[in-house]
Amino acid sequence: MGQTDLPQYKKPPIYELVLDVQIEPAPEYQQIFVSKFWDKFKDEFPIIEEREALDPSFVTFGRMHQQNIQFGLMQGPRHNRYCFKNKTDDELMQFQNDRLLYNWRSNNSKHKYPSFGIVLPRFKKMLEMLEKFLQDFGQSSLIINQCSLRYINHIHIDDINTANKYFNIINFDENLLNDFSFSYTRIIADKFNDPYCRLEVNASSGLKNNHEIIALDLSISGAPNEVNIESSLASISEYHNIIVNEFTKITTKDAHNIWERII
Repeated sequence: MGQTDLPQYKKPPIYELVLDVQIEPAPEYQQIFVSKFWDKFKDEFPIIEEREALDPSFVTFGRMHQQNIQFGLMQGPRHNRYCFKNKTDDELMQFQNDRLLYNWRSNNSKHKYPSFGIVLPRFKKMLEMLEKFLQDFGQSSLIINQCSLRYINHIHIDDINTANKYFNIINFDENLLNDFSFSYTRIIADKFNDPYCRLEVNASSGLKNNHEIIALDLSISGAPNEVNIESSLASISEYHNIIVNEFTKITTKDAHNIWERII
């Protein structure tokens, strides 16, 4: 779902972007076959790491402590998560039997965010290749039950007491802060007031390479309207619009000038 007037920035403070879908496991897939999937990407992602699997997670819409339920019980053997990295360590594809994630991350100040319009088709290609791969293991098409999008921003600041310059949802006296953080959760509903995804926003001050930063993390998760690739990508595209609008709403015009807002 496009938005023609979506805010854009020439120099957004994006440090990492994560696209994530959760799928129903293919009935005949076993972990021993992961190398066959890697073969499809080995030239592009030649480095492989093995990590602990992510637990299944489903967004629900009850009280706060019920809104994101993670299930630790699984049927059958536990599958690991495999991380395929490129040589420059700025792109990462993560695969386990019920999950596919794609990470883009900035390694230095000269490494520019390639834009969502480039990243999303890249993720689509990965999903399509996964779908074709799993057809050999008893699954004719991907069954996607959850999808999510996450933006992690690193906002460089001169001093923690200048945070007012960047955020318009906080107000405090200058020269009194050692550190600060804020977080909130918002349920997104459709025109019939039915909830369909959840937005989480977290910000905290910290140090990066001995310089003060504010890490601003915006993530959104939900179930796609349909369980196929196209519907999931449409949901992720809508999540992108929501995150960009939320980011713009909670940050100041002075910050937008620093990041060279275009629209």
